[in-house]
Amino acid sequence: MKTNLFVLSILLLFAACRGPKPQNQKEVAAFALAQLDSGRIDCFAPHFDSIEQRWTFCEGSALAYWADHFYLVSDKSLPPNLGSPLLKMEAPLAGKAQYFPANYLAEVEKLEALAAGPKGLWAMTAFDRLKADDWAGYNQLWFWKNGEKQPFLVGAETQESSGQKGSLALQKAIKEHLGQPYFKLEGLAEGPNQQLFLGLRALGKSYKEFDYQRRILCLKYDYNAAGIPVLDLNIEELALDLPSWAKDLPLGLSSLEYRAEEQAFYLATSMEIEGQALSSYVWRFPYQKGSKKADLAVLQGAKKQPFKVPHKAEGLCFGPKGELYLLFDDDRELLWGRQPHQLDYYRLRY
Repeated sequence: MKTNLFVLSILLLFAACRGPKPQNQKEVAAFALAQLDSGRIDCFAPHFDSIEQRWTFCEGSALAYWADHFYLVSDKSLPPNLGSPLLKMEAPLAGKAQYFPANYLAEVEKLEALAAGPKGLWAMTAFDRLKADDWAGYNQLWFWKNGEKQPFLVGAETQESSGQKGSLALQKAIKEHLGQPYFKLEGLAEGPNQQLFLGLRALGKSYKEFDYQRRILCLKYDYNAAGIPVLDLNIEELALDLPSWAKDLPLGLSSLEYRAEEQAFYLATSMEIEGQALSSYVWRFPYQKGSKKADLAVLQGAKKQPFKVPHKAEGLCFGPKGELYLLFDDDRELLWGRQPHQLDYYRLRY
């Protein structure tokens, strides 16, 4: 981990001065940042793509801590012959990234979420596009059983016209539940009582015409004789209510984590406004069985103001010592001295 104390002080000052001020924040008591460390990961050696005539980027779209290692995903392809966009690293996100073979999860298009549970690791795409004869790879939910290296495609079906596989019944169930032609999922968590929680980031008529969302879709599941999850596709929903100062901000849910020790969910929301700097907030809410709505408490920084993260946070998980990690996807913006082959992250204590 590389820590720059000057940069950290600037970031905390940024959060205190630039974050919106709460207006009688009575909705939920916030939680306060006690310590922040920044880190930077070298995903691979610098690589210039001679065909595309640009540098190859690494951008973090998901993060989980499972089986004594961190697992992270780049939503940009790695340099040729290097391996899968799924990476493995030792705690505390230090040292050299370990790669999986290039054909590992080769049928997947853009993993957007990871989640660790008592019996294994989940991975999910955004489920944001599908054709009758293509794009099944954008609609997949995977599961690794504890102790096994090869994952299983949950609810696998084969698209007749293309021969591609996907979790197609899940895609259909989500679309029918939401009632809109376009949606995008980001954020995944395994909660109590064998429930899976899927974060909804966007909903609308198309990828060009949509509204950002902060909603969670809830599904129950069981295990078959082989120990593979089988989903109950009767979807329930949990709406997330922002405090008054944030209600008009275009915040989209970008990551989700359940912390069993606290019986609470943590999530990140991010803003992508053309012409404005990227930013994110971290939130928490207690889980209550059967609840259809939850009030969000924001992570506070200096002077008890909402801590405005100057990155687009897409990965969120807890490390082995209870610290909260945020992994960033900055959309090819080279912020704070980052190079294209690198990923930035925060390690937070509160």
